Amino acid sequence: MAPAPSLQDLIATVDDRSPGDDSLTKLGAAVELAGELGHAADALLNHFVETARASGASWTQIGTAIGVTKQGAQQRFVDRRIQVDLLPHMKKMTARARNSLNAAVKEARHHGHGYVGTEHLLLGLLHEPKGLAVKAMEAAGHNVDEIRAAVEERMPSGQSSSTEEPPLTPLARRALDLTLGEALRLGHNYVGTEHLLLGLLRDEEGLGARVLAELGVTHAAANTTVIQLLVAHMKA
Repeated sequence: MAPAPSLQDLIATVDDRSPGDDSLTKLGAAVELAGELGHAADALLNHFVETARASGASWTQIGTAIGVTKQGAQQRFVDRRIQVDLLPHMKKMTARARNSLNAAVKEARHHGHGYVGTEHLLLGLLHEPKGLAVKAMEAAGHNVDEIRAAVEERMPSGQSSSTEEPPLTPLARRALDLTLGEALRLGHNYVGTEHLLLGLLRDEEGLGARVLAELGVTHAAANTTVIQLLVAHMKA
């Protein structure tokens, strides 16, 4: 079993980042590294919780594995207030973007998954073939059927038959938050399918982004294509 980084390893990393003897500079570097480790730890747990859920593990089993109650596990790793919390996003979304989100929920249920992950968000985008997201993916040389097949090949089989609103996974929640950031970065006062795609690609840990990366669809390439499409539309 590969060992986790030791304290001496971490101290050496701080020393490498802050050469010299200034203790406050090293303290600042240590704070920065601790933040990175915290983010990595959260991402690590999120990844394996999603994997466990996809394999059919219950929240009671997951809670036992991480040493908390079922309710504690749900509160930490699941945001069940989708409709309430998505209001800030939905109000800014174009009709195609809203349709994509609704399609993502349907995709999760169709595949027997009791959650909405980044893979479902990606499948949801494929339901809007005229949206800029699909056009950007097609510009990388892949059509809707190829992308769907690639996603479904990587998705685990699901067993959920719940009729309740499936919760967003932490990675899906983060992708949607990044979506708003992408719209603001491009100076747009709306959220379209292109921003949803860029938000997915911004967080490389999600299954949706990993599948796209395997297909050669990167954030940089998609961003360039989106801008080109927008400029062409404005000139038309």
